[in-house]
Parts: sequence; C-alpha cells; structure tokens
Amino acid sequence: MNAADGVLNFSKDLMELTGISKTGSIVTLWVQEPAYSNSNGSLDYGGVVLNPGYNGTSGTILTATFRVKGAGTGAVSFSSASVLANDGLGTNILSSSSGGSYSFISKKAATPSPVAKTPTPAPKLAPAVFSSTHPDQNKWYRNNNPVVGWSVPADVKEVRIDLDKTSTVPQAGYPPTTAEKSFVGVNDGVWYVNVQFIMPTGPGPASSFKL
Repeated sequence: MNAADGVLNFSKDLMELTGISKTGSIVTLWVQEPAYSNSNGSLDYGGVVLNPGYNGTSGTILTATFRVKGAGTGAVSFSSASVLANDGLGTNILSSSSGGSYSFISKKAATPSPVAKTPTPAPKLAPAVFSSTHPDQNKWYRNNNPVVGWSVPADVKEVRIDLDKTSTVPQAGYPPTTAEKSFVGVNDGVWYVNVQFIMPTGPGPASSFKL
C-alpha cells in the first residue's frame, strides 16, 4: 500500500480526544495532517508511503488517546476510510473498517464502614462521707454514738456500710436510699466508717471516714 485516509467518529458526550501521536507510523508523508474536533467528535487523517510503499500484514498509521468523560457506552467508528495499493491505479484494498463499543464505569469513592463507638461509662464516684456528731476526723469526741451521712446518686443499686478498726471495703448491704447511719455505744479508739456505692456497672470505690 502507498496511501491511507479516513474519518474516525467517536461519542463526543462520553469521550474526549486528548492527543494524537505519529510515532511508529508507517506513513512517511502526510498530505492531510491528522486533526480532530471534540465538539464534532471526529478525527481526520490522510497520508502516503513513498515508494516502494508498505508491504506487511499490519501497521500503525497513528495513535489517538482519549479521556473518558462519564459513565455509559461509547463508540468509535469510521464514517469513511481507504487504503490504496501501490499499483499505479489507486486500488482501494481495504476490505472493511471496524470500530468498537466500550462500556465506561464511573469509579465511586468507597463508602467507609461505620465504626461502632463504645460508650464511655460514667465515672464511679466514691461516697463523700461526713458526720454531724464527729465533723473533724482528726479530733477526739466524747460522744460514742456517732452519726455519719452521705449523698446518694440516683442510679445507686445498693449502699454498703461497715464500722471497722481499719479502712477497708465494706460488705454489709443496705437499700439504695440509705443516706445515713447511726452507731450506738462505740468503744474508745480509732474507728472507720467504710461506705461504698454499688452502681449498675459494678461496685464503686469505697470511702472511709475516721471517727
């Protein structure tokens, strides 16, 4: 063959021609420089191969690069095309010119999976113990019938109280509304009233009040 020309049409709503390359082309002389129009969706070209022409089973005329504009099915086809033999007669030896149909799929950003947040439990408060009869923990009082009290939060399930010679975790359970405790006939010496709230999430820290 010694000449080839054609008009290539493409789906202009989905495809945009961004460049043409003649690198590696078998054409040695362009009688019509390749030109394209994205608004029309077309590419025109025309070139010749100088004597002795080109003899082969396949060859590259030019390379066109497209950019996909959106999702859908795009098509490329020839509205006209010819390949002329180097026989002095200009015989068109092109038997067929096939195009192509292409499916374009938009690339969606991955949706992040929701992350389950573990609720932070409310802090467990130690009882704020006080005494109306023995207000100062560092003083000795003659009264051996001490009374101690505390404020009870709304969600307390149980109040634990004991009177011990040491500061410890109480074991005796009382109703959750218990906000005061009286002791009668406490022997002389250092004693501790130990109080603890049992919350829905478990036991809270114990408080100790020295008598």
